[in-house]
Amino acid sequence: MPLLARLVANTVLLPLQSLLAYRYTLLLSGVIVANVSFVLAAGALYKLTLAALPKNKQLAHVSSIAFCLSPPAMFMSSFYTESLFALMSFTGMKWVIQKKYLKAALIWGIASAVRSNSIVYSGFFFYDLFWQRLINRQNFFAGFLRSVIYTGITAGGFALFQYYVYTEFCSLDRPWCMQKLPLAYSFVQKEYWDNGFLSYYEIKQIPNFVLAAPIIAISVFGLKDYIQNDSTAFWTLGISRNKQKANGDYHSPKLAVFMYLWTFLLLFATTSMHVQVIIRFFTSVPPFYWFVGNFWIEGFLLSVDAVKPSTPELKSLTNPGTDQVPPIGLPPIKIPPSVAMDSNLPLNIQIDTEGNSLQNDLSEGSTASTSYSFFSPKTTPVRSAASKIGACSTENVFRCDAFKKKGATICSNSSLGTACNGGAGSTCSTEAFNACIDFTGANGLYCSEFGCAQYLDDDE
Repeated sequence: MPLLARLVANTVLLPLQSLLAYRYTLLLSGVIVANVSFVLAAGALYKLTLAALPKNKQLAHVSSIAFCLSPPAMFMSSFYTESLFALMSFTGMKWVIQKKYLKAALIWGIASAVRSNSIVYSGFFFYDLFWQRLINRQNFFAGFLRSVIYTGITAGGFALFQYYVYTEFCSLDRPWCMQKLPLAYSFVQKEYWDNGFLSYYEIKQIPNFVLAAPIIAISVFGLKDYIQNDSTAFWTLGISRNKQKANGDYHSPKLAVFMYLWTFLLLFATTSMHVQVIIRFFTSVPPFYWFVGNFWIEGFLLSVDAVKPSTPELKSLTNPGTDQVPPIGLPPIKIPPSVAMDSNLPLNIQIDTEGNSLQNDLSEGSTASTSYSFFSPKTTPVRSAASKIGACSTENVFRCDAFKKKGATICSNSSLGTACNGGAGSTCSTEAFNACIDFTGANGLYCSEFGCAQYLDDDE
């Protein structure tokens, strides 16, 4: 960070040196570098979230906002290393997800010269290249060797900095210079900061534990929430799974390695560090912001649900000879993923305004008689439509993303090739109909002539 600040002060801010003293120009340079890195780090977190969860733009947006509003934002805007380190951390993690391991190792190598905790990121290499191949019975030996090499690159920046300190200060008679592994940083932590296992657990440090309590509590609840979704998979490192459907993208198995990182850093920070440092120590921990973002999203949906009518009127439509669609304003029909997209199946579906209490009767045959029973706050005319599931394409998949949310409208047009109605009584285009399909993800969409239908797993 000091080297980068000097570079900016002697190039971009060079004209200011005639107006300000070099000292103040250097300080201004450091603040600029920190704030630019802060903004870029928020963008890097957004890209990292999309790389890990491509279909969840909402979580990517909200997590980035949580990052900007986090308690240690004052550190991120000051002449300090946190924002620059967060930028390089998030960028390297994104490259790991994209299988660009060498690029990740190189940027983490630079990051380790900024902050030594970058070295723990080498766990990503061993998890991806060694452990995942081992449990999947693939060739893991080559992956292990690659992991060792990438770990060496990651630790390279830290090693070079320690060598620089050794050559600069070991001309003096210092005790750490006589050690087999002369690390100035470890000596300072032990000698002056009194770092060590449980060494900070003293009565006089209670105020600092109180200061760190919110970050610790969020971390504990976040990990608990993730682990409870599939504790078997978490504690066995993915060897065994409960085959339990994730309750949202935050619980995706793709994020497991990030949760292990979060767990390790939480245990280390609360047992072997000055505990209040956890406030800025976690600025580069993505799952912290993913949990907060997911919590905000779920809280917003609950607040929306609270304003819905509490005593809806029961409306039942049954016409064995005519196929009918739900009135506009009802949520998506939920259809099991076992239903083929190009099949002609009659449907007997019951839904309420929450999309719950489903009963699906699916049987083979091209002739349909469809029955709907649902709650609606008011009587709404319905249109007829063919009761079969239409074939769909993956074109413009995000056009129908609104149907994932409760209270989304359903198209009432009666002809094939319609969906995604944006307003009551209006018709829809074929292009929008083709957008109502998403074959991937736990909350994928099926396209039907009733609109965008969100499916549930068979075990639900």
